[in-house]
Amino acid sequence: METNSSYQEHDIALQARIRYISRLLTKKEIANIARVTEEDVDLFERNQVMNPIAKRRLLNAYILKNTLNQYLFDRFYQS
Repeated sequence: METNSSYQEHDIALQARIRYISRLLTKKEIANIARVTEEDVDLFERNQVMNPIAKRRLLNAYILKNTLNQYLFDRFYQS
């Protein structure tokens, strides 16, 4: 039971992060970083069925450091 709760908390946190990043960046920027199409980004953000490879690339971009995090840092904090 605890494990299921842990997954739910992780999913909620990930969904919040996706919404936050989606407000800061355009679909085109996210697609370029993740190396997917803008349509893939749209499907991912709406939690619809999509190509599993594109979904993995987007998950990696949203979760792993040196992807969207680095892009946001460079965009907002570098002169």
